[in-house]
Amino acid sequence: MVSTYMKTFIKRSLALAGFELRRKKSAFDVQRALCQKKRPVIFDVGAYLGQTVAEYRRLFPEGKIYAFEPFPEHFLFLKRSFSEDNNVKVLEQALSDYPYPAKAGCPTVAGGRWTRAAPAGMAPAVSWS
Repeated sequence: MVSTYMKTFIKRSLALAGFELRRKKSAFDVQRALCQKKRPVIFDVGAYLGQTVAEYRRLFPEGKIYAFEPFPEHFLFLKRSFSEDNNVKVLEQALSDYPYPAKAGCPTVAGGRWTRAAPAGMAPAVSWS
């Protein structure tokens, strides 16, 4: 652990050279500073394992978070991880701006072209276009 004396010495030395040492803010901290609402509604699209959900929960403890995750394994992990949190709603769905007839998926290369074939067992898509 760096002592207070050492921190002060480093900051003053950098200041003499025309530099300022500051802690870098994350994008989440910037969003927190910009958000004026105490209880924002947050959509985490492609929530994966919930890292972003957890960070938003830390920044906005009273906010309502909707976590969308179409892959069954990840959905189940999220469901277990946030089962006690009433302000986190985990949905086994994909979101898209394209009106898929039944399923959405990850782009895959097939015959040299990109296709939008849905992996087996993936949840239906919801189009928000």
